[in-house]
Amino acid sequence: MEAEKLNILYVDDEPSNIRVFETNLKRHYTIFTALSGAEALKILEKNHIRLIITNQLMPNISGMELLKQATLKWPDIKSIMVTAYADINMVKEVSSEIGIFSSINKPFDFGEMKALIDGALQVYQVHNDEKKALLLMEEKANKFHNIFKAISDVFIRVNNDGIIEMISPSVYELFGYRPEEVIGKNSVNVFMDKENATNDFLLIKETRSCNNFETDLYAKDKSRLHVLVNFRIRTDEFDRPIGIDHLIRDVTQFKLQQKTLVENELKLKSFFDIAPVGIILNDMQGHFIEINREFSKFTGYSINELNKLSYWELTPDDYRVQEQIQLDSLAKINSFGPYEKEYIHRNGQRYPVLINGVKITGKNGEDLVWSVVKDITRQKKADDTIENQRERLALAVNAAQLGIWDWDISNNSLIWDDTAYSLYGLNKSDFRKPYDIWVSQIHFEDKTYIDAEILLALNGDKSFDTEFRVIWPDYSVHHIHATAKVIRDDQGTAIRMIGTNKDITEKKEAKIMLEALREVQASFITTCSSQIPFDNLLDVLLHTTASEYGFIGEIVVDKNKKPTLEIQAITNVYPNEEKGSFYKKITTEELNFKNLDALLKQVITTGKPIISNELYTDPYSEELSEHHSNLGSFMGMPLYNNDKLIGMVGVSNRPGGYNDSFIDKLELLLATCANLFIAKQNLANKQKIQQELVASETMLKTKNKELEQFAYIASHDLQEPLDTVSCFAKLLEEEYKGKLDSNADRYLDFIQQSTKRMKSLITGLLEYSRIGGKRKLEKVNCNKLLAFIEEDLHVLIQEKEAVITCEELPELLAYPIEMKQLFQNLISNALKYSQHNVPSIIHISTKKLKDGWQFKFMDNGIGIEEEFKEKIFIIFQRLHNKEDYEGTGIGLAQCRKIVTMHNGEIWMKSNLNAGSAFYFTIKTNEQ
Repeated sequence: MEAEKLNILYVDDEPSNIRVFETNLKRHYTIFTALSGAEALKILEKNHIRLIITNQLMPNISGMELLKQATLKWPDIKSIMVTAYADINMVKEVSSEIGIFSSINKPFDFGEMKALIDGALQVYQVHNDEKKALLLMEEKANKFHNIFKAISDVFIRVNNDGIIEMISPSVYELFGYRPEEVIGKNSVNVFMDKENATNDFLLIKETRSCNNFETDLYAKDKSRLHVLVNFRIRTDEFDRPIGIDHLIRDVTQFKLQQKTLVENELKLKSFFDIAPVGIILNDMQGHFIEINREFSKFTGYSINELNKLSYWELTPDDYRVQEQIQLDSLAKINSFGPYEKEYIHRNGQRYPVLINGVKITGKNGEDLVWSVVKDITRQKKADDTIENQRERLALAVNAAQLGIWDWDISNNSLIWDDTAYSLYGLNKSDFRKPYDIWVSQIHFEDKTYIDAEILLALNGDKSFDTEFRVIWPDYSVHHIHATAKVIRDDQGTAIRMIGTNKDITEKKEAKIMLEALREVQASFITTCSSQIPFDNLLDVLLHTTASEYGFIGEIVVDKNKKPTLEIQAITNVYPNEEKGSFYKKITTEELNFKNLDALLKQVITTGKPIISNELYTDPYSEELSEHHSNLGSFMGMPLYNNDKLIGMVGVSNRPGGYNDSFIDKLELLLATCANLFIAKQNLANKQKIQQELVASETMLKTKNKELEQFAYIASHDLQEPLDTVSCFAKLLEEEYKGKLDSNADRYLDFIQQSTKRMKSLITGLLEYSRIGGKRKLEKVNCNKLLAFIEEDLHVLIQEKEAVITCEELPELLAYPIEMKQLFQNLISNALKYSQHNVPSIIHISTKKLKDGWQFKFMDNGIGIEEEFKEKIFIIFQRLHNKEDYEGTGIGLAQCRKIVTMHNGEIWMKSNLNAGSAFYFTIKTNEQ
């Protein structure tokens, strides 16, 4: 058999020899080469070399020296020495000493060299195999001895009669026997019952050996043990049975554990399937191995689809860095997370998850990762909501300027936030004894009340929600609204109060000012006079600004177009009584500021507020400070109606002076003052207009009466000559018809027709003039009214084959004659202007309004063009010639006049050849 291709080392200081050696033998062996002994020793350190072939004559380290060092360190290695003929005796002398397998002279034949190499390697292999066998036998003996002593299982050797020949010390731990108690005894009598023994021996006889056979044995205390038995029959050299070796293991606890494990696996499987979180098992490449239903549910993929995906296909690319951090944690401590990330849903949307996991070892020793994944979409939304609410609360607290406080009752310690300090005009450094300082700040008139409110809250009789006043260090008074919740211990004793404070000074002052302004407005409405309201308004202005002096003035322009202030209210601004008597709180005479001081003029010319807290140093104060030495500060504010400057107010001598905050604070008061000016002007205008209206109404009544008389007289007086013309025309026709030429007969017919039409017009005019005469409102039943009209128009209705329908019509307070004429005109109009050869349909409906009724008369007649919808209501206006449709053009004009009498309106909607709808309203009248 050809030698195995093993590692050999060839050492020669001639490179050419090495090349030749490799060329001839490399296909048979794995050849390592070295040019020196030192290089060869390095190769031996790094590689498993079986054979060294070395040249004897080499510089520094000779071949012999190399082999000595090599065999000393690696005694099993074989060697062949390459020598010159002269060195062969020396090699033979030391070959046994250093274990040289053989030597060969230069130059050598490669066939001979190969034979030597194969022989050396075979010897190496034989020696190596013998060594291994010896070691194995020794190891087995030691192992058996150690196992026999240390094994927890019980080893029992019996002969063919069942007599125990050998038993391990572990028999005591399992069965309670010492080895010497049972050696020499029958194993059946010691450990088994007869039934089990018979079955077991039958099994042994049939199988001659058995692995993992389960049975029950008995301990010394007669307790039954469930055991696992491995046994085999021992034989002699002729394969004849000489006994049985048993290895017995107690599996009682194992079976219990196995049962528990099965139960736990079932529980785990059940939990895995119904867990409310995602559970997955991945390999280290991210492929899914196990997936529960919840994970499938919130990813949107089926379990089959996920089995074809990997963890990384669900993870957005922008999480790569975070994922690497978790993988590093997994590598270092075998776990990662929990940490938040996002998954990509099957629909492409991203959603947040919380994930953590551990590294485990699989059945085949591979690394796997168990992960628990929770969809936290709702939680994130809830967190966002909570955070938004927290931010909104903080914003609300800041926006509302709420001061938060916490009072520890047992220690009498009070903690305030920064806002609370500002509400009391204090700095933190001033707050050494908080509760005492808080009490000292409360207005003396409110202290008793506040003490009572706190006591009621602590006793649980009332919640703490109250208002009180505090005095700031600058002696200004502020209003506080306070609320609090009482915290109690397990016994119900109050231990803390936590609450809020809010400065409501502006609100309270605004309320006071609003009530005062309402009184001002009420007084104006009640008295219809502006003087008292302006005086009251000035009182409010002085109170709100805490000013000593003030005025309210209206800007008027004199004949020279110079603005002056017409004073509506003013206080005494002179220090002495002589001049001061001129000024009264209520000005009964007209008072104007004609020569305006610079500050007043500046307000009027710029239209902006002016504040001057140092009149004596202000260059614009001029005469104001000169003539009124008692004035120390001044604030002037313009009054506007839209964009027009209409007046100004001025106040002075407020302790501490004025600032811009007063401008916003007085916005409502200034608006009320401006509105009062407008109301004053409107009142004057109204009175003038009322006078003009009375005069106009009287004139209108006179004109209307004259017009009605004229219409009546004209229509009455016109009828007499018209009747005469008609009468003589009729006589001419009776006497001369047919006697004159044909033109004369036609002319007489024209005269008759014209006089007849003229009489109809006069009659209509007479009726029109009578509408609105002295009438009395009466209850009118519109259903009965309609029945009367249908009876009057019976012939025309039959002629037009008309159908008149209506809903239930109301009973209302109206002028009965005019209402009948209104209904009759509208129905007659619908019948007159019906379509040819089409039966007329007229429907009447009503709708209740807030202040009356709306009527609708709808027909299917010829209709009216949109452009004539107003013209038809004008007296004598006609849309058709008299040959096609008879009429005077007065009917719809009468309708409008009747509706107007009832404070209503009339209009129509129509389309040509599609009918018309006339609407009118009748207001609810009170008699």
